[in-house]
Amino acid sequence: HPDACRKAFGPVDYADVVTVNEGFHAGRRLMTAAVPNTKRLGEIVGRVYPALERLEAAGLPGSVPRRDLSRVSVTQDAVQRLEAIPAVQVPKIAKAPVLDGLLDEPAWGKAVQLGAFRPVAWTPEKPDPGKQQPAACRVMMTEDALYVAAEMRHVGTALKLHEHVGKPDANIFFNSDTLELFLSTNAGAKGYVHLAVDHTNSRFDERRPDGGPNWNGKWETAVHKGNDIWTVEVRIPFSTLGATPKAGTVWRANVCRAFGQKGELSCWSPIYGKFHNPPFFGRLTFD
Repeated sequence: HPDACRKAFGPVDYADVVTVNEGFHAGRRLMTAAVPNTKRLGEIVGRVYPALERLEAAGLPGSVPRRDLSRVSVTQDAVQRLEAIPAVQVPKIAKAPVLDGLLDEPAWGKAVQLGAFRPVAWTPEKPDPGKQQPAACRVMMTEDALYVAAEMRHVGTALKLHEHVGKPDANIFFNSDTLELFLSTNAGAKGYVHLAVDHTNSRFDERRPDGGPNWNGKWETAVHKGNDIWTVEVRIPFSTLGATPKAGTVWRANVCRAFGQKGELSCWSPIYGKFHNPPFFGRLTFD
C-alpha cells in the first residue's frame, strides 16, 4: 500500500496516510459512544486535518477522505457540536396519566421539560437561523413505559387534513404537522426506533437499520386540538423497545418536529441537516 500510494500520487508522506485512515476509524467509533470523549475527539481532529492538508499539498486528492470524515461527523467543528448535545434526567412517577391528549394531569407537572427546539439550520457557529413556530416537550417514565408530551403551536396557520389520515406507516411528514421521536436503547450502537404522530393522530413507526417500516411497535397516542395549538401524549411500553432502563441508564434520543405545511424542521438536539443522525441525538438518563 505505501508503494501504491507513492506510485499513484508521488512522494507523499505515508505516515500522513496512516494518520488520516486511523483517525477516521477511531473517530467513527468515538462518535457512537454513549458519552463521547470530546478531548479525545479534539486530539484526533487535530492530527487528521493537518495530515490531510499535507497530503493535498503533495498532490493527493482530498475530496474522498474529507467526504468520508464528514459522513461519520468527524469534522473540524465536531467538538463544539458534541458539546451542544443536550441531556436530561428522566423522572419516574408512580401513577401514569390517562392518555386523552390533554396535559392537565398532575403527573405532567413532574416530567422533565426539554429545551427549546432549534431549526435544522442551527449550528453553534451560526446560532440564529430564523424564527419558527414554537414547540415544547416533556418526558417521564413509569415502571413499564416511557411517556412523552408535546405542545405544538401553529399561530396563523390552519392545520389541514390530508390523504394519509388514519393510514398506518403512510408518509405523514410533508403535508401535516408531525412529532417525531428517535430512541436508541443501546447508546453505543447504531440501531434506533423512529416513531411519528401528526395532528390527525396518524402514525408511522420503523426500526433502523433492521426492520424498517415493516417493524410495528405497540405504542399509544392521543391528540387534542385547541386554538392555534395541538397537544399530544405518547406512551411507549419498554417491552416494545426491548429494554427497560435501570437507574443511571443512558439512552440516546431526539424529539423533532416536521411542520410540513410551513416547511419548518426543528429538533430538541441539533442534528445538522437531517433527523436521522444518531451521533447527535440527545441523552436521557433515567432515575
